[in-house]
Amino acid sequence: MSELLQKWATLELGSLNEFVSKTIDPSKFPDEVFELYSVPSFPDGRPEILNGSEIGSTKQEVRPNDVLVCKINPRINRVWRVGQYQNLRQIASSEWIVVRTDHCDAAFLRHYFSSPNFRDFLCEDVTGVGGSLTRAQPKRVSKSLIPVAPLNEQERIADKLDSLLARVDACRERLDRIPTILKRLRQSILAAACSGKLTGDWRVANGLSHPGDDEISVDVAEPYSHRVKAPGCWQQRNLGDICEFVGGSQPQKSTFQYQDGPGLIRLIQIRDYKSDKHVTFIPKSLAKRFCSATDIMIGRYGPPIFQILRGLEGAYNVALMKAVPDTQLLDPEYLYYLLRGEALLRYVEAGSDRTAGQDGVRKELLYPYPVFLPSIAEQTEIANRVAKLLAFTDHFESRLRLANARVAELTPSMLGCAFRGELVPQDPNDEPAEELLSRISRATVSDVSKPREKKSGKRISKKQAVEKMLKRADVQSNHLTEILRSHGPLTAEALWSLSQLEIDDFYDQLKAEEEKGLLKEHRKNGADEVRLLEVA
Repeated sequence: MSELLQKWATLELGSLNEFVSKTIDPSKFPDEVFELYSVPSFPDGRPEILNGSEIGSTKQEVRPNDVLVCKINPRINRVWRVGQYQNLRQIASSEWIVVRTDHCDAAFLRHYFSSPNFRDFLCEDVTGVGGSLTRAQPKRVSKSLIPVAPLNEQERIADKLDSLLARVDACRERLDRIPTILKRLRQSILAAACSGKLTGDWRVANGLSHPGDDEISVDVAEPYSHRVKAPGCWQQRNLGDICEFVGGSQPQKSTFQYQDGPGLIRLIQIRDYKSDKHVTFIPKSLAKRFCSATDIMIGRYGPPIFQILRGLEGAYNVALMKAVPDTQLLDPEYLYYLLRGEALLRYVEAGSDRTAGQDGVRKELLYPYPVFLPSIAEQTEIANRVAKLLAFTDHFESRLRLANARVAELTPSMLGCAFRGELVPQDPNDEPAEELLSRISRATVSDVSKPREKKSGKRISKKQAVEKMLKRADVQSNHLTEILRSHGPLTAEALWSLSQLEIDDFYDQLKAEEEKGLLKEHRKNGADEVRLLEVA
């Protein structure tokens, strides 16, 4: 052990853990209200408040500052600290390994169980066939070695990690908002391009219009009604007048081959634009429709439908169609940006067919769509300007990916530093961890297994529990809302860390501000659903 860690020690988790399992069947107490720590409620950052009649299986009793490590699908980092007692019996599902000790700081343990070293150990040897069916083995977990720092240093480490990780969460929340901003920016660029706003100065400079000239407009009919506007010098046309859409052909699957060879040609499918893992080839004699890398291709089926694609060469199947412009009237690059506009996408989505259980795009829907055409010269100018602006957004998106990767490294890096003794300075006056371990070893079995005293007090109903929580919300009436105004949307855990409130006071305050309509919950869908709190 380095000099830095001279006052640290290691101990098997089983020797540290004082938890003695005691099960309860909540259904036998149908009218009692319980605080349930379940795996599904973990992403919400708060336990469920349920009547016994609503809980369908036996649970284990827990108490404040117990640390819960999820054994189901351990590759997902789920560690929970039981909150302060609120006159409700606290219970947890059997999918949690419960760690209880009065000799270590609960927050210190919670962070350690989220650290890379422990997570690697937890996932090394699991039971089950894979994925969500895997389980960590509690007996093996009890053999894991836990770094034990002096108690005062544990508290300093936990406080520092709470502060730093709250900043990381806030940074991640801000970064998560950027893709939506970039999407809106791209659509604003395309909308400005196809409405003439992007090249107003160019038209004035070339004598095609003057400031204050009237616009022309036309209403788009159902299924998605909206108005298309353009400068008065542009010409109104229907999309079918200036562009043809050519559907693909579908060879039989029995002709598919998965390696290139003589007499074969690649068959382009929608999925090929996202991945080249499953490249398909067919005999050239069966190919009827062809595309080049510069052709504009439209994905007919989805979701998402109406994907505008480029960059591949070969024959293409019926899930794609090629946009072929009349080059006397329409510059191909301008068409590429015109088809990507949000208004046209909404129009197509509203009028799409259902074919084989999928939304499908009909050529007949596209042909009557009204568009306004500038001159070929202005189309070229628009395409050049849009390309530069979208290149800027693409560059920003690449920087965002780099930033996300760096932020993803921060949490494990900080946790690693913390449990190597490098996060906070050591204090020579701290009691060495060996003394702490000595006290643990002197604890008698009767002390560890002493039955819990029954908590005094009358059981309360769910309504009374909620009323009690509201009465306890005595912090500044908009305390959490002001934090959200400063930091933007946050997860419940990140907001709690920034609030500097005890966990029970935090949820009282949260409930009070929700009741007043100051803040609200927002669900963000993705690979995993994320629930954020934001200003109402």
